[in-house]
Amino acid sequence: MDLILGKRHLLGLSVLAFVTGCASVPYRYGAGEFQMPSDKSNTVRYGGEQPCLDWAEQMVHAPARIVSRSLGKAEDPLVVEANRSEAVELSSEYLRENFLQDVQIDVRRYSPAEQWKRIRENNRVSPALKYTAGTLSWAGYTLFPGRVWHVDKYNVFSNSMSLNSSDPVSALYAAAEAKEYRRRKLPGVYWGMQMLPGVPVVHILMMGRDASGYARAQGDEKLKDDVRKHALTEAVVEVATEFIEF
Repeated sequence: MDLILGKRHLLGLSVLAFVTGCASVPYRYGAGEFQMPSDKSNTVRYGGEQPCLDWAEQMVHAPARIVSRSLGKAEDPLVVEANRSEAVELSSEYLRENFLQDVQIDVRRYSPAEQWKRIRENNRVSPALKYTAGTLSWAGYTLFPGRVWHVDKYNVFSNSMSLNSSDPVSALYAAAEAKEYRRRKLPGVYWGMQMLPGVPVVHILMMGRDASGYARAQGDEKLKDDVRKHALTEAVVEVATEFIEF
């Protein structure tokens, strides 16, 4: 009972910090490291056809497509591609303006060999974590491809971001996760802290606060509101998951 009450208090304080933080100005660019402004852009790589993954993707999302069609809301492929292009542009611009041009962006790309190579070459994470937790993250990437599930995610071990949906809000949120990890002197240790109760909730809301602050700085109020809703939804899901596990 004390643990549950503690989580509720933590969620309440986190939401309060999230709301008040979103109202603060000005937006702070950069991840805390001393970096000179640069016009260099992030490396963006696109995935090609993957027959097996594409088939699995179709099976996973078939129920949602059937429901959408029955409601007269079938997705237009041209709209999906336009939204994906917007998502890539928005997230890459966010990373560039926050001096995170070394983060590679993989758009619907699946390459376990390259992912492992990037993990090995990433000197921001200690070898002890790279070859233990990093190996587990690589196994998850390999066995459960984000392309199939439309997951947008930053990987601290490979310092790369996978964009698999066509949602600009989700893409910006994933980019904010890269900044949140890079703010830490020990990103690998911070990743491990996500296993502690309550920490993921704070992490989620901090990402949302930064992403919504960026949207506000760009003068996009709709994007700011959409990011805040996305972060709050993710936080509620995380808290519910922790309660179930408890």
